[in-house]
Amino acid sequence: MKHLLDQTLKSNSQNLVSEQHQRIAAEYLPRIELTRQEIDSINNVYVELNSKRQMTEAKTIEIREQLKKFNEESVNILRRIENLSEMLMNMKILSDEIKSKPVTGPSLMDADDTYTLKINLLPLLDDESLTIHSNPFQSSESGYRMRMSMTTQTDQQSKQRFILPSFVILRGNYDSILCWPFSFPIALCLVDLTGAQKHVRHSIKPESQAGIFGRPLDDANTPYQISHFYPIAKLVENGSNYVCDDKIFLRIHIDYTERGVHPF
Repeated sequence: MKHLLDQTLKSNSQNLVSEQHQRIAAEYLPRIELTRQEIDSINNVYVELNSKRQMTEAKTIEIREQLKKFNEESVNILRRIENLSEMLMNMKILSDEIKSKPVTGPSLMDADDTYTLKINLLPLLDDESLTIHSNPFQSSESGYRMRMSMTTQTDQQSKQRFILPSFVILRGNYDSILCWPFSFPIALCLVDLTGAQKHVRHSIKPESQAGIFGRPLDDANTPYQISHFYPIAKLVENGSNYVCDDKIFLRIHIDYTERGVHPF
């Protein structure tokens, strides 16, 4: 009897444990499955992110290579720009030299002791720093050596711009047999091209200024400049008497008789 009771109790106990296992399994298996699914989803996201990371790294390497090539090309372009700028600067220097080259003319003054400088006006208007020089000319085969020049100046008070002619005595091969200081009256004029003889004149009476009229100690003396000679605003007016085909003419006369007379 006792043996039978023990078996019954054992069987009931086993059934109770089995029911508990079933309840636990029924309760936790869905959670475990959900957790497994979440883990699978996270793992898929990780795999996807890792793939994107690898793609991003590859793209970064590609961009770095492109930037490296771009920087190298930028350096080359900058060098080309610098070379081009240098070429343009050299071209400007050459252009300025060409603009300022003296107009071809006689090396001796004319028979009436005059010399005329033809000047292209447009370069002077474009560049206030430009100076146009004549060829050096001489009063005679064994005479004084001289040169005329033309530039422009702006009056600081009125802001009006003027042409600025100048005359300079150069060192010559015959200075040792000439009279010094240079004492002959000089007349400069802006030529009236209409024939009306309305020249713009300026007379120079040499004085004992060694720096200007004395015997040259260097290649050239200090130039004699004529400030406010003629306003550019009037020079460029329509119908100006002094401009033809964008050219003006500056004429010099030296009176070796010292009577102060001139042919214009």
